[in-house]
Amino acid sequence: MGYGDISPTTLLGRILAVLLLIIGIGIIVTFTSLISSYFTSNKEPIHEELVISVVKNINKMDEFFSADEEVILNYLKRKTD
Repeated sequence: MGYGDISPTTLLGRILAVLLLIIGIGIIVTFTSLISSYFTSNKEPIHEELVISVVKNINKMDEFFSADEEVILNYLKRKTD
């Protein structure tokens, strides 16, 4: 037993078997995709996004002094080390 010797023979039984098969595969696929997306998702912004946000913030400034430049350069040096 357990090797396919019992199978549905009526139309209703076959329809139920197909529906249960599709639902079971759907549940397994859903949990597998959730687990794989959790491990492959990038939670930290990529380097390009950080650079773009810094440039946008610099463009918002009305005046730009040399002291501001030094602060920004020091911050960027710390971030890249």
